[in-house]
Amino acid sequence: MPPHGDALLSLRLKDAGLPRARRDHSILLATWNVRELGRRRRRDDSIAMIARVLERFSLVSLAPLRRDTGDLERILAHLGPAWRALYSEPLDDPGANEERACFLFDTRLVQHTGLVSIVEGRRRRVGQEYVAPTWWRRPYMAGFRAGAVELVLVTAHIRWGGKSERARLPEITALPEWAEARGRQKGHAVSLVLAGDFNVPDTTGPLYRALEPRGLTLPKALLGAHGTSLAADKRYDQILHLPALAERFTERAGVVDFYRGDYRSLYPSTRLTKERFTREISDHLPLWAEMHVG
Repeated sequence: MPPHGDALLSLRLKDAGLPRARRDHSILLATWNVRELGRRRRRDDSIAMIARVLERFSLVSLAPLRRDTGDLERILAHLGPAWRALYSEPLDDPGANEERACFLFDTRLVQHTGLVSIVEGRRRRVGQEYVAPTWWRRPYMAGFRAGAVELVLVTAHIRWGGKSERARLPEITALPEWAEARGRQKGHAVSLVLAGDFNVPDTTGPLYRALEPRGLTLPKALLGAHGTSLAADKRYDQILHLPALAERFTERAGVVDFYRGDYRSLYPSTRLTKERFTREISDHLPLWAEMHVG
């Protein structure tokens, strides 16, 4: 009998080629849009499978998290006492879907430095007033230390939809502008990583090109095709860094394809539709990159 359920997921994780993080030597940094986590209660087996994926990483940008954190707490219970979460207050207006930003991290490998903040953006002066960029959902940042590396991780969930890409372009443009200014704070280089769902379909179009002029770049191992949609044909999610961290990223990175074109084998005793499957696990694949921290 072919494997199914949790056993099948374990095989798919093995096939993804994820290395093991090693304390004071390497960590696995990831970003994953777990579809509408907290909007409705997930099945117990879905929570277990989400945790099974997350436990392979060390530090995760997890978005979006809704107002109800009950399912997040269930995931943390599966991950065990070494794992912690940091998350923002939800935005209440309909456009923001009551979304929070969230980081998950394994304290055996990564420690929180104390920094946590909403990204306010680089302000510009208009007359006598100072005006900050406006994001559909405000980015969130926190400081972390792993081995000899101290970094600031920023997560963003850029708006989806709109009649054209122009609806997202101002938000995306504001991110590298802020990152450049933050990266040169107090006259020294800041180790800054942006990881999240930018809703950028590829790395060749105008939305992605808007990220590049200020020095943000992909880890070399993520150059090329690393789609994070279930069909692996759209690069919605990104991990980007400023130059100070370029040599810290190794040659190992990629996407974890827990889907593999077959969701029914993960739920062999049920008749889930594909739509329901995306709300039990996700319609995005996790994107990850290994960092040397020794």
